[in-house]
Amino acid sequence: MARQMVMVGFLQAQNCTNLPSSWRHPESRDDSMSADYYQEIGRILESGKFHIAFFDDRLAMPVTADANDFIYQWEASHDYNPVGLERIAATLLAINAADDERNPPETGVTEAALKHVKNGRLYLIPASAQTRGHLTTGNATFYQQQLRELLRTAPQRTM
Repeated sequence: MARQMVMVGFLQAQNCTNLPSSWRHPESRDDSMSADYYQEIGRILESGKFHIAFFDDRLAMPVTADANDFIYQWEASHDYNPVGLERIAATLLAINAADDERNPPETGVTEAALKHVKNGRLYLIPASAQTRGHLTTGNATFYQQQLRELLRTAPQRTM
């Protein structure tokens, strides 16, 4: 069975990605509010044979949350207890970074949960000068070999 890959370009614009005071590549553009900026992104994606471009413009969304919402979210997560992990039949590869500050592997939470997933395993990206904590999993360079292996060995199911 031949596999087909659909290429999706995803641009997330939010207030934590383009801070003027943050480090920027010397060649990065500073006109992200112009139509030309998005047209150029479209041309780049088209030249790379992407099928879809998705722009998540969170900057245009009104902020409706307050501090109590965030306190509730953090409080609700401290005793999270996933139920039904045993029912997951799919091959699962969980990826985390050894220097992840939001989901620190030292807690053992992920490993404990994966014991309940029949075909689940964890790949822990070793910390290095190139990793960036929680943001590391956004860069497939760190786990491309493990992902290729997963795709090569995962059972094929007909639809």
